[in-house]
Amino acid sequence: MQTNKKSSTSTFSDTKKDFKVAWQLLKGNYKAFIGTETFAGLAFIITLFILGSILMLIVALIPSLSVSDFFGRISENFGISMVFRLLMGLIAISIFYAFLNSQHGLAYDIMSSGEMFAEFKNSFTYFKRFWWQYPILSFSLFIINGLFSVLFRMDGSGPPFHDIDMDFVQIIIILGEVIFFFIWFIFFIHTFPSLTSQGNFKRSFIESIRIIKSNPKRIISTWGTYFLIFVVPIIIIAILAEVYGFIIFYVLLGILFILVSLFGFPMLSLLACGIYNNVEFKRFKQKLKE
Repeated sequence: MQTNKKSSTSTFSDTKKDFKVAWQLLKGNYKAFIGTETFAGLAFIITLFILGSILMLIVALIPSLSVSDFFGRISENFGISMVFRLLMGLIAISIFYAFLNSQHGLAYDIMSSGEMFAEFKNSFTYFKRFWWQYPILSFSLFIINGLFSVLFRMDGSGPPFHDIDMDFVQIIIILGEVIFFFIWFIFFIHTFPSLTSQGNFKRSFIESIRIIKSNPKRIISTWGTYFLIFVVPIIIIAILAEVYGFIIFYVLLGILFILVSLFGFPMLSLLACGIYNNVEFKRFKQKLKE
């Protein structure tokens, strides 16, 4: 009994330490992280603008085409329309995720150097180094999140809760979806710091699984706390907004999104890197050469 109590106390202490260290490092390197996020957003917008300009040029050069052919719901050139939409979205989102996840590189710099310091310009180094790996990892991680979002219909295409009661079965289904995504998340999230450190796509998956297998209690405790702080409130407010439709819930949802963007993403990178650096597991010896 005492052993279990000590184990629980140790797990809680490790989680507390994970957050304390991550928060201290974020405060000391906040400009670098915010600069990376800001540039990722600007890169996304600029990419869409460039692709939009290319579209206008194509329309100008080919009289048989019009803008509605690319974005209209019903189009005579449906194939061209779908290909352009998918290509435009894929390119813009890939660039966004590639630069946003360069925060994992910043976290690696901070925790691997004696100065505990990172610069915004280093994000470009990691962007060039992992320009295709980071987006693939992001798509793989959040593809379940996309399916998960369909349940709540957060895209506003027709919330499922308006015509049915929130009975016990629905609550169980929602909890099941959250738990399923959480499990997928904790098995997957450490691929980012592993890839940044090792520079090997395949090894990042292997090491991520090894981490959770070797340290299940600490991983569940730390990321469970992260979910309670940054994820669960958004889910609850999103459901309330869809059920009741009050504007206040949508305002709160916007505020939460901003807070998660400013603090949640950098904390995620620092927590993941901190866990990767500090927990015991079977590591690959070869690391990324500078």
